[in-house]
Amino acid sequence: DVCVAPDGSLFISDWYDPGVGGHLVGDQQKGRIFRIAPERIKYTIPEYDFETTEGLIEALKNPNQATRYLAWTGLQQLGQAAKPALMALFEGPDPVQSARALWLLAEINAEDAFELGSTSDNEDLQIAAIRIARQKLRPKLVEKLQHFSTSQSPQINRELALALRFENGSDAVELWTSIARQYRGDRWLLEALGIGSDLNADACFTSWINTVGEDWDQDANKDIVWRLRSDATLPYLSQLILESQNIEDSYRYFRAFDFHRSPEKNSTIESLLSKIEIDRDAYLKIAFSHLDQDYVMKSPALKQALFAVVDSYRGTEDFLLTIQRYNLQQYNQELLNMVLQADENGRQATRILLSNEPELIGQVLNDRDEQQNSIMLAALGSVGSSQSLEMLETYMLDSQNPAALRQQAAQYYATSWLGQNQMLELLEDPDFPEELKQPAAGSLASSWRPAMRKEAAKYLDLPETNTTLPGINELVLMEGDAASGAQVFEKVCQSCHVVNGQGTDFGPALSEIGSKLSKEALYISILQPDAGVSFGYEGYLVTLQDGTKITGLIQSRTESEITLKQIGGTSTVYSMDQVSSIEQLTNSMMTPNLHTLMEQQELIDLISYLEELENPA
Repeated sequence: DVCVAPDGSLFISDWYDPGVGGHLVGDQQKGRIFRIAPERIKYTIPEYDFETTEGLIEALKNPNQATRYLAWTGLQQLGQAAKPALMALFEGPDPVQSARALWLLAEINAEDAFELGSTSDNEDLQIAAIRIARQKLRPKLVEKLQHFSTSQSPQINRELALALRFENGSDAVELWTSIARQYRGDRWLLEALGIGSDLNADACFTSWINTVGEDWDQDANKDIVWRLRSDATLPYLSQLILESQNIEDSYRYFRAFDFHRSPEKNSTIESLLSKIEIDRDAYLKIAFSHLDQDYVMKSPALKQALFAVVDSYRGTEDFLLTIQRYNLQQYNQELLNMVLQADENGRQATRILLSNEPELIGQVLNDRDEQQNSIMLAALGSVGSSQSLEMLETYMLDSQNPAALRQQAAQYYATSWLGQNQMLELLEDPDFPEELKQPAAGSLASSWRPAMRKEAAKYLDLPETNTTLPGINELVLMEGDAASGAQVFEKVCQSCHVVNGQGTDFGPALSEIGSKLSKEALYISILQPDAGVSFGYEGYLVTLQDGTKITGLIQSRTESEITLKQIGGTSTVYSMDQVSSIEQLTNSMMTPNLHTLMEQQELIDLISYLEELENPA
């Protein structure tokens, strides 16, 4: 943290984070405060007379926020009596001091302060005037903003566009249009124009399109069409797609359709598809990511095209996403085959089957084919929903099923958040089969939740093991063999981490970890994973409306959907309509007690290997 002291020097509070960006504060019992100032300048606190106007003005110039606050409140209380001194400060050569004076003058008379700022040659002071008008001259806001109607400054135009957000009169629309005509590609001005028009999009777009006429498809104007949320932009978006030089150029315009709620969106896209001849299949694939399900399923032509697209997606994740998006029941048997073949997308296929036709899963479990039963039980455990847990519980409690498979079912049952909670309740039931307690508790013991591991120990007959390690300060002095460490990494770590393209993409990539973490920090990250979690790898518990609880990393989140990456590296998209709550986990999702899976020398070798993974540059 940095702040400015009353004498103008900088004070910086410093702390040590061995994990660079992972909240791993390494010096919680001590720290450092640095003062940065010119050489041989001692720290002194200026004295101000806060009882006089002159003293308050001098204090207002101070870079220290607390000092300025005392000056501000004192001058505000003086009111009109402080105006001459404030005017003198405003007319001075320092625009920063002029701005401070201007805001205090606005407390005395907002109209006069606006006039001073709006006629200044300094753009920052003009912007301050616009903000004063927004805060204190609301009934006359548009009238005041007209002063800037001929501005060529993107900076001022951005501020004007934002100021118009809650104004909907014809004069506001006219001013917004004149600002939009000044747009030449400034990305921030484009977003400000969008924010300023969102609540009055139809009127703003109509005014703008009538003004630009046939020039609407010039490069800069295309951006306006893309950003505005008026339904009147739909045919123009369609035209821009048709005029795109290649399919990549059309992506942004297709994406714009998603921000429109009008039913006309679907008919516009359908009409657009009828006009496309080159790369039609590729455009169809894009279109089905933006069309509404109900509309497609009511159109025979679109349904036929949809099935062709789905068929072309076989063997990819898009195959499953499209089936799920359009609820295509006719692919259920094919999904079942994917599960039984242990396809890499089997978890998602199982999830869809549970929603579409769970009876197919029940039939597999009732057929007594042990190999297929084992695969299906693993798939149900990977889903971890209340529905999949119910099927696992039925299977494991049925004494007619093979004992080994029932034990597998108990293990898979206790791998998800919800399953772990419910397994604890089952273990406490005196009627719970004795032969299932060890496998179930063994699965709980590998949970990253400390409470689960503690409870699991009550049911496990664990052998005595010597897991005592020297302290980290001793471990860092020991030398290991990096080549042997690479083998340890492959055995223990590669199921969640990637190095040079090899491994599973779940936890942070470690290809350059030796450049980022010290030897001490590497040990801490393995021995104490909860001490610091890397940014972007915080775990979340997502609870669905049906009670299902899923843990993972949030890859992306929008108003309409959330993508969750789960252990194993697979990603699943959930509609926000399915989600009941999202809670950040307090523990790391890294496997706890990882060092117990290796000998002490293997741990030392692993650290030596990780140390060598550096950026070649």
